Amino acid sequence: MPAAVFRQTVHDYPDVCDQLLILLASQIRMLANRVNEYSTLDVRRRIYAELLRLSRPGPKGDAQSIISPPPTHAELAARVSSHREAITRELKNLENAGLLERRRGAIVIRDRARLSELIREADE
Repeated sequence: MPAAVFRQTVHDYPDVCDQLLILLASQIRMLANRVNEYSTLDVRRRIYAELLRLSRPGPKGDAQSIISPPPTHAELAARVSSHREAITRELKNLENAGLLERRRGAIVIRDRARLSELIREADE
């Protein structure tokens, strides 16, 4: 779409303008949160934050969340500016702690609140 047509559409249709502003505000908010994470959190907690961001509430409405389809370790590493090996190590640590379960075609976060708490502990 040419720039002139886009601007004209935004000016002529208030609903389009409102939706665009909502989208842009959410993108700015997300980017500001990411910048904050990169400047304040270590790799481990950035991984936790990304897992929470990718997850959706479980079907039972309990404390569990599901990531399906799960990203590869390389994809997750790229999203948090780390290495695949660090992802593998942290996912294994979360499994051993009982906070994460790997299933066929999904990663289950067993206690979303506890994972959030581990992120917040970085501020202390």
